Amino acid sequence: HDTTAGTVTGSDEAIFANNNAGSLPLRSGDLESVTQSGLVAQNSAGSTILDIDTTGGSITVASLGVSARSEGSGDIVVRTGDVTSATQNAVRAIALPGAGGITIDTSAGSLMGETGGIFADQQGTGSVAVTAGDVTASGDAIWARTNGGIVTIDVTANVSSQEHAILVAANQPGTTTIRNTGVINVAVDLSDMDDTLFNEAVFAAEGDSLFDGGNDTLVNVGRIETIGDVGVGDLD
Repeated sequence: HDTTAGTVTGSDEAIFANNNAGSLPLRSGDLESVTQSGLVAQNSAGSTILDIDTTGGSITVASLGVSARSEGSGDIVVRTGDVTSATQNAVRAIALPGAGGITIDTSAGSLMGETGGIFADQQGTGSVAVTAGDVTASGDAIWARTNGGIVTIDVTANVSSQEHAILVAANQPGTTTIRNTGVINVAVDLSDMDDTLFNEAVFAAEGDSLFDGGNDTLVNVGRIETIGDVGVGDLD
C-alpha cells in the first residue's frame, strides 16, 4: 500500500488497514484528517511484520497521527516525518503479548502531540527501540514500556514536555539505555530495570527525575542545566 504520490484527506481516518496474514507494508505521503487519525494499522494474530513509513510527507490530524497495533509474530516498525496531532499522541505503537518488538524512528521530522509524542507499549517481553528527533508534547514526550525486554532510546534533537521528556514503565529483568545527543528538557522517569542515561549534549533538568529500582547510572560528558528546584531520586 503506497500513497506517497499525493495527499490523502479523510473525514475519518485518512488510511485504515487491517491485516490478517503475512506482512503489512504501508507507505504514505501527506495525510490529513479534520476529525480523526492519520494512519491506523492493525495486525491480527496470523500476521507478521507491520512496517509503516510516512517519511514521504507530513501528517496533520485531530486524533492519533500514526497508530500501529499488532498481535502478530513480527515486529512493528514505524518511521515518520512531521506529525501533528491536536488531541492525542503523534505516534502510538502497541504490541500485544506474543508479538514482536517495537522500533520507532521519528528523526526525519518533528512531532507535536497533545497527550504525548511517542507512545510505545510492548505488553510482552519484546524490545522497544526509539530514535527521536524534535518532539513537543503536553503529556510525556516519549513513553515506553516492556515486561522484561530491552528499551533503547536515542534522542537526536529537542525533546520537550510539560510532564516528562522520557517515561519508561518497564519491569526486570530487562535494561533501559538512553543516549542523548540532542536536548532533553524537563525530567525523566525511568523504570525498575537497570537504567543507564548517557548525556552527550544538553540535559535541561526541571523538577524531579526518578531512576527507581535496579542498578542505575548517569554518565555525563555533555552539559546538565538546572531550572528551578531539581531533584534526582533512586540513582545508584
